[in-house]
Amino acid sequence: MKFNPQHNYIWSVIITLLTLVGSPTNSWADAAERLDQLVNQMMAEHPELEQINTQQANDLASSVTFIDVRRAEEYAVSRLPGAVHLTSAEDIAAYAKQHPNQKLVLYCSVGRRSLDMAARLSKQNVAVTNYAGSLFAWANQSLPLENDQGATTEVHPYNWFWGMRYLLDSVEQSQAASLP
Repeated sequence: MKFNPQHNYIWSVIITLLTLVGSPTNSWADAAERLDQLVNQMMAEHPELEQINTQQANDLASSVTFIDVRRAEEYAVSRLPGAVHLTSAEDIAAYAKQHPNQKLVLYCSVGRRSLDMAARLSKQNVAVTNYAGSLFAWANQSLPLENDQGATTEVHPYNWFWGMRYLLDSVEQSQAASLP
């Protein structure tokens, strides 16, 4: 039998979903809560790194440079206003060297890839900040997004699993907004 990486991916998604949902009696809201816990654990992996939340990112937006570390197809759909698209540690390090007085804030979809990149750059003594929650948290707060055509509300999920997370957050926020 020939190894198919797609099958490995599919099984990893199924196992992750079963782990998050647990049993059929648990709801997707329970899965979302567990996912929040996983994201928090992920962020705690590197306590030495500076990390900011959505409120801080919004407050700092006019005084920092946001570096989008996602794939080109994700960046094309939407990004934080004014974000620079750099996907390698070498390119980010070069950008930091060219802009020594600029605070650089890395982000991705939920903060995992940007956290990994920030950790890599930290080992190279490149000062960057990770935006925990990243684009999904920004979009879920209805903060502005842009693409090459201008303002947008579209978000490209990293994959189906994270797309479900964004959808769940959007539904929860819509329900909360409709309460008296």
